[in-house]
Amino acid sequence: MSITWTVLAYIGAFLIGLSAIAIYKQGSFADTETILPHMILDLMPTWIGGLLLAGILAAIITTANSQLLVVTSSVSEDIIHRALGIRLSDRQLVWLSRFVILISGVIGMIIALSSQSLVYLVVSWAWAGVGCTLGPAILMTFFWKKYSSTGVVATILSGFVFTVVWISTDLDEQLTARFATFFVAAFFGIVFSLLFPDKKKEQPADV
Repeated sequence: MSITWTVLAYIGAFLIGLSAIAIYKQGSFADTETILPHMILDLMPTWIGGLLLAGILAAIITTANSQLLVVTSSVSEDIIHRALGIRLSDRQLVWLSRFVILISGVIGMIIALSSQSLVYLVVSWAWAGVGCTLGPAILMTFFWKKYSSTGVVATILSGFVFTVVWISTDLDEQLTARFATFFVAAFFGIVFSLLFPDKKKEQPADV
């Protein structure tokens, strides 16, 4: 189901881009990320546009909330509790969670206000380095029986290294790493799975 929704979301984004090309002239927007709000305001009645923009803001807010909760959980459970082995009472955990949420929110707000491209760059790195790296690993795990554990490691490492190298050079201006990383990671995953297949577990002999 999640794959279906992802495909539909990408198709919708693609169609929005094509529609914007047909409606607006080249260079009409200083920031192409604002095309969708402009299309809503230009093409929809005021009350429908307000509802659609409210939906966009609601999605942004819920995503930000979930990310803040993930950061809080990672700090309190993974770092404080498991890594450092510090035992905290429920009251202390509540105050720690509030403090982490406050600090994370302030840092995020400072980054958003001080830079116009840093947030987009971080998201691009995340999509290319994480999404397009884990994507082929997940797909091949489900749909290819010969996909080995060595292939999984090769997929993740090659995707990460390739993302760093690709974005750090001028190649990203010619072809975005978010597209190229997927195929590079999949290629290394296939090659290493064929070269280093998993050993089949021996079935116990019947007595």
